[in-house]
Amino acid sequence: MWWTTFDMIESATIASSLGTLAIALCSLYQTRRSVIDSFVPVLSIDGLTVHSDELSIRLRNYGTGPALDVTMFLRSDNHVFTPDVFLDGYPISVLHVGTNEAKEVCLKPKEQPAPDLTRVALTIQFECIRRRHRQANFSVASFLYDRDI
Repeated sequence: MWWTTFDMIESATIASSLGTLAIALCSLYQTRRSVIDSFVPVLSIDGLTVHSDELSIRLRNYGTGPALDVTMFLRSDNHVFTPDVFLDGYPISVLHVGTNEAKEVCLKPKEQPAPDLTRVALTIQFECIRRRHRQANFSVASFLYDRDI
């Protein structure tokens, strides 16, 4: 059986349609991935001061999505301290930092005796709206000047 010109044109049209469908599906997948990845919070510490047994931190979200369920831990000599978190003088259990938002929080260690806050590391954990977990570690001493100690 010989192919006619009409059969070849139909076959080429079907192949072209399948190729176009494959390109459209790949494009849809990449667009969906870029939308998901575009909502990423970027938490930064804009200021940090130490007052006797408490730590004041100014957090700012420079990212494109909110930072949800922000938790903070203090680490000193292989010990992890979970501090009480205060916002505007009130204790809070859940902290969220929206896009382009800054919050001043105060951390007070629960454990007695409290660790030397000038020699601890601060760990901040949070989630983005796609439930991806992020973590950042900061050395408190790197934020302090001689006048703050």
